[in-house]
Amino acid sequence: MHRRTLVAAVGTTVAAAGCLDQSLGSDSTGDPGDGTDSDGSDENGTNDENGNDSDSNSTTDPDGGPRTLDAKSVVAAFDGQVERPECTRESETVELERGDETREYETAATIPYPDPPNWFDDDAIFEYVADFEEAYITHSVLCESSGEYVFDVANSVREQHLLGWDDEITVMFCRRLAGATYGADEDGNEWQADIGDDGVAYAIDETGAARVRVGTHDVEAYEADGPSPIEEGELVATFE
Repeated sequence: MHRRTLVAAVGTTVAAAGCLDQSLGSDSTGDPGDGTDSDGSDENGTNDENGNDSDSNSTTDPDGGPRTLDAKSVVAAFDGQVERPECTRESETVELERGDETREYETAATIPYPDPPNWFDDDAIFEYVADFEEAYITHSVLCESSGEYVFDVANSVREQHLLGWDDEITVMFCRRLAGATYGADEDGNEWQADIGDDGVAYAIDETGAARVRVGTHDVEAYEADGPSPIEEGELVATFE
């Protein structure tokens, strides 16, 4: 198996979307999840000048064989119905009273989903998945939230791993840092939250993309027995 890894810059703060995963390590009071079921951190060594890592470790399933996908294409594995949170939330000014003082805050807004990639080489897929995941989180939170204000969201895909499960369908594991870091409840009480890493996996080809939330931020643990985006995920985008 040939795995290519991209280690991205961390700590991106996006004033974009609402309260994110409680399961990401948030200590917020009243911090809803990202709308997916809870179902990865790679310590590879040498990075090239582009921040990419390559290794040739074999990928095995729990029975000792290489993991594979049983699908002709991403879209063919599903019923054709795209399932993803989607809405439009614009940033707005909120006035909160603090004793005799009134303070203004700007709420977060949804980020549009990216257009289908023009190419399907490794670099294009790295970029598309990072952009899509950021948008997915913002939509998931804001489309389902009510009665709460979110002012800041930290959201970054920290590592991306292309996994050699299939010759035609690209499988990518992402270690992400995602969560609402600052907001206020419906009564105007401010809160702050710490967030931690978790993982998601994507399957992408020229027909579309599937996504699954996984229960680890470690790519090795995911490859061992993590859920397949084809078998246990949802179709989140079509390209045809």
